[in-house]
Amino acid sequence: MSKEEIKEYIENFAKGAKLVQEAGGDGVEIHAVHEGYLLDQFAISFFNRRTDEYGGSLDNRLRIIKEIVEAIKAACGEDFPVSMRYSVKSYVKDFNRGALPGETFEEKGRDYEESFIVAKKLEEFGYDMLNCDNGSYDSWFWAHPPMYMPKACNLEDVMKVKEVVSIPVACAGRFDDPALADQVIAEGKIDVMGMGRPLLADPYAPNKFAEGRLDDVRPCIYCHQGCLGRIFQFKDISCAVNPACGREKSYALTPAETKKKVLVVGGGIGGMEAARVAAIRGHAVDLFEKTDQLGGVFVAAATPVFKEDDRQLLAWYKKQMKDLEINVQLNSEITEAQTKGYDEIFVATGANERRLATPGFEDEHVTYAIEALRYKEIAGENVVVVGGGLTGCEIAYDLAKKGKKVTIVEASETILNAFGLSAANYNMMMELLDYYQVTVLKNSVVDKFTDGTAYVTETVKNYPNVANRAQHMFALGVQGMPKAHEIPADDIIVSVGYTPDDALYQAIQAENVHLIGDAKKPTNVMDAIWAAYEAAMNV
Repeated sequence: MSKEEIKEYIENFAKGAKLVQEAGGDGVEIHAVHEGYLLDQFAISFFNRRTDEYGGSLDNRLRIIKEIVEAIKAACGEDFPVSMRYSVKSYVKDFNRGALPGETFEEKGRDYEESFIVAKKLEEFGYDMLNCDNGSYDSWFWAHPPMYMPKACNLEDVMKVKEVVSIPVACAGRFDDPALADQVIAEGKIDVMGMGRPLLADPYAPNKFAEGRLDDVRPCIYCHQGCLGRIFQFKDISCAVNPACGREKSYALTPAETKKKVLVVGGGIGGMEAARVAAIRGHAVDLFEKTDQLGGVFVAAATPVFKEDDRQLLAWYKKQMKDLEINVQLNSEITEAQTKGYDEIFVATGANERRLATPGFEDEHVTYAIEALRYKEIAGENVVVVGGGLTGCEIAYDLAKKGKKVTIVEASETILNAFGLSAANYNMMMELLDYYQVTVLKNSVVDKFTDGTAYVTETVKNYPNVANRAQHMFALGVQGMPKAHEIPADDIIVSVGYTPDDALYQAIQAENVHLIGDAKKPTNVMDAIWAAYEAAMNV
């Protein structure tokens, strides 16, 4: 940036703050010495290689940040509050490489020593509050923590900042526990609990906190599908578990003009959402589930220890079924004949796991994902996970963290091919697989499994020697060179997707029948909830 551009930016910050003040705003927050944004790039020597008065020493690197608050105060008055969004620590190992919680690494960004100096200087410059988290675009899973991060992951670092400044300090980052917030605020360790995504999931969460109605809070599951995932698809921000987020008027649930008798077949997430919305609109709802519990495949998905918010979402849905007096019948499989007499029918019969005919996969040591997650303890030391989608990678991570030696075998060229998967989730999972030494074989298939060995063929397409690679491609065509692996496998877990179970829908096809969830197309929790909401809000 030229110095002229820097001055222009400073003036624009001041003009923007003045417009906020004239519009009746109580203050502004500067975004930010945080997350690797422009001002963070000025502040951190790893990024700032300038040799003029805006680079070099720490005071020089903070100069633009000081001049911004001075310009705002000059335009708006000294009593106009200016907060700064501030990353305490960068957790950057290198460009596009973030450090995991507890990992030993060399900090390339802002470390504790410099951070406390910067925090004190921000107060000296005139900033009235520090709204703190951690991370950078290179360690995005700190600034936008997915479900793999610990709860309140930034709290310990933010409390350290509170010790060196006298202005109010807020803490954000998967911080959704009001009891913990009450405790640390009462102890003077922070001043404000910060929440972002949980307020997309349930904008009434603060009122429910105050009223002690914690079980009524619809939880954020930290999937990023409806918020960051949509932003990077150039769509409006919303929420996976709250389809009305960002479009509250057009998606408002209004009383139905005609009260109907509604049947929901299947008690997974999609089925429960359809039942919930229909009941809110005033319909009489019967929900039949063929197993002994609600939740469908989401029960298995919520099993890993890091999926506590998924389990909370299941609990929330079950409470909604009770509170809305929905007639839930478990252990009840519905036939076509039993669907007669209903005004509207939602078929949410889910999906079946895709099975492989690989020789040896009938062995007792071969388990499919749902069984592995819900019922079976994987006792073996060496585990092969067939399928490198999101579920397969999460299973691999969970087992590797428990000390297993895990190999992922994926048929395609990349793993984690889940549409809408946020970069924060993707990057952290990739770092976790690397940290726990999970071997990943792409362009690979298991040919057979016998006597505790998985025989794998990998199609090698990339070679270090360009000339040799060209020769190999000419000889082998686009398939590349096959490479054989014999991998010790005490257990094999297969996670290769699902096929829709739409048999009931096909049997009773009629205008008043709605096929939703995985029964229509196996996908993710956001699609299941949104499709169910949209269908039920219109009946």
